[in-house]
Order: sequence, then structure tokens, then C-alpha cells
Amino acid sequence: MTMNVPLIRPEFLLTHEAGVRYVLRRAYAAWPEPDRSRLVYANVPRVQAFYTQGKVFWEAARKTKELSVRYLLCYTAAHNWGKVRILFADPHYPRRRSDLTHGLSLRSGRREAGELGGEVYVEPHGLFPLLAGEERSTLVGKRVTVRALFRAAFAHGFLHLPEEGDSPVREEEVCARDEDTLLRSLRADLLHLMATFVLANFARYEADRFFRLLDGSYDFFPLALEAYAELCTSHLPDLVFSREISSGLLPRELPAEVLYERT
Repeated sequence: MTMNVPLIRPEFLLTHEAGVRYVLRRAYAAWPEPDRSRLVYANVPRVQAFYTQGKVFWEAARKTKELSVRYLLCYTAAHNWGKVRILFADPHYPRRRSDLTHGLSLRSGRREAGELGGEVYVEPHGLFPLLAGEERSTLVGKRVTVRALFRAAFAHGFLHLPEEGDSPVREEEVCARDEDTLLRSLRADLLHLMATFVLANFARYEADRFFRLLDGSYDFFPLALEAYAELCTSHLPDLVFSREISSGLLPRELPAEVLYERT
């Protein structure tokens, strides 16, 4: 009789070589032997390295109080964990140099006080479209405004940005309404990856814009940024690995012999 041992967190087993081997053998089940064993052997150190590096960044994000640093570290962690997820689906990743890019680009808009302009564009190649999987064809080439993206991501995190009342309707607000269907249908893992990508870019390349977000220069509740950072730092593994956990690829319990397997 096989005894199963509950895991503290399903993704933690990726820290250990035996655990990575167990997951990859399940992920590559469709491959015939000996290809399956060869691919598992080749990718165990890669998965373990990407996961461990992401975990280091995530743990650093949980310790720092500086919001700009937290967002930078959270996105970097999610990016490394995204590579792990792609390797689960494609043992030959990366197939081209462009697969190593973010797969998203940020196009800044107006920078006047009170205006939160800019758009996020989904590139044809890179991490984001690869993670999109079957939804890739409907997302590549699409643009969403930064404002609409923040509203959707914060709302998904059980936060609410107050409406603007009787302020005049601007062109970007009309665009945001047109994007509602796309953002509502976007998987949670992709939505939060896109949001942290934008916030990390603001923190790294447009510090003036990031600090405008914090001091209330833009017309939405700045404390939402702090609450969203708390959501990301507390629940990032759940947001990133939600599909793998719900599908059982990352199990909540593990056969005891796997835990005690010699590496």
C-alpha cells in the first residue's frame, strides 16, 4: 500500500531533484521511451534552477517594504516561474531567441498630471504568448490600456478603484470599455503577469510615473497599489501555478517513496 504525504505547498516540490523528476515524468507522459527519460534528464536541472531563482526573488519581495522593489522582484519571480511552466508543456523550450523575450511591450501615453496613459501590446513571440497556450491566437497583436488593465487586475484581487464621478469621458476611457470583454476573459495567471510587468516597468524605467501612482497624482486610489503588492507577495505562487495545481500536475500529496528517493 502506497502512503501519500501532504505537501505544504504543491510547487515546493520543484526545489528538489526527485520532485522535479516526478513532475516532468507526468508532464512528458505522451512522449515514448527512451525520449521521455532523455527529456526528463535534460530538463530537471533547468526546471530546478528557474524555480529556485524565482523563489529567491519572491522571498526577497516579501521582505522588502519598498513598493517599487517589490513589484520588480514579483515580476522577475513570475517570469522565472513562467519558464518552468513552459518547460512543462514544451521540453524543447526555447525554440528560438525570440522565445526568451517578455512577449509584452509597454507603449507610454500622455504624461500630464492626472493622466494614466499608455498601452500594453501582446507580441507574437516570447514568454507571455507561450504561456497563453490555446488562447495565443486571440491575444497576439491585441492592445489594452494601462488604466483598464489596472482596474481589471485590482478588481480580480478583490480591490476596487473608485469611479471618476462626473469627469468628462476621454478617448482612453472609451477604449477601456471596449477592452472589458478581453480583460474579463483573460486567465488570472495572464492578467496578473501583465499587470506586474507594467508596474515593474514603471518602477524600473519610469520612476517619475511610478511615484505619481503612489502620491495620488493620477485619478485613482493610490492605496490600491499597496494592497495589490500585498496580494502579489502573499499569493504569487497561487497566481502563477494555479493551472498546474488545479490540473494535478503539481500534486497536493506525493507518494512517500518520491520524497525519500535518492537523487
